Amino acid sequence: MSRKADTSAGRPAGFTSTHGIGLTGVLRLAQALGLAPRRVVLVGIEAARLDPGAGLSPAVVAGNGTLWTVRSSTGAMVSVDYAHDSLHVASVHSSVVGRGDDVELSVVDGAPAVLDKTRSVYFSAPGGVPGPAITLPGTIGHAAAVAPTVTGPVVPLAATGKVVLLDHDQASVVALNGRSGHRFGAPAAFAGRVFVPDLTAGNVVVLNDSGQQVGTPIGVANGAAPQLSVATQNGALFINDPATSTAYSVTASGFTHRIAKNNPN
Repeated sequence: MSRKADTSAGRPAGFTSTHGIGLTGVLRLAQALGLAPRRVVLVGIEAARLDPGAGLSPAVVAGNGTLWTVRSSTGAMVSVDYAHDSLHVASVHSSVVGRGDDVELSVVDGAPAVLDKTRSVYFSAPGGVPGPAITLPGTIGHAAAVAPTVTGPVVPLAATGKVVLLDHDQASVVALNGRSGHRFGAPAAFAGRVFVPDLTAGNVVVLNDSGQQVGTPIGVANGAAPQLSVATQNGALFINDPATSTAYSVTASGFTHRIAKNNPN
């Protein structure tokens, strides 16, 4: 393992990560503590980018457990399976995006889907085979955000001050009143509604499938909340901002419940 300088932070990356100790040191430490497992499986990962500040390579797990990603050097979709204690490339499909395109992957109804921000298009790709592409209006796709997992007929995307609702092959742009220029996080579709985290205002706007605002926004923070997020899990929607002591859950019937993060109950 190598030690890589993090020039953006002004200090070696090993100061804030396990890169400073190395694989051999980790194994010897585990042996000295009597915690070494009988068997160690090493999984090698080829990094797509190593420059400081680079984001994670896009990858999603489809409903059948297959890991999907896009190979940036070719634009091809790649499926990866886990078998016999190792990862292996199961199949490489033809190019679905341009080389080096900025893409974001999601899972829609159990199948992988691709948001190509460079070309401002969105399409589903069941089994790695791209379906018809939906062209997003203007340059909205360049800065759009999509939830990792979407269930239902409507796929919501969020851009600055706007929300895009994708329904089959149609894209409808919804401009939220009084929020022009606001930054939005990835929205979530849940129980016939769309929940949009407003990172600028620190609250969550609720829309119906037609893009009309319903009820009052769910207040989370007093002011900007750059890490505010929404996610669906186990039949409920969860709202969280790591900087606050309270999270929220929303039921399918629309009931909002406050959750004290430090409360064991």
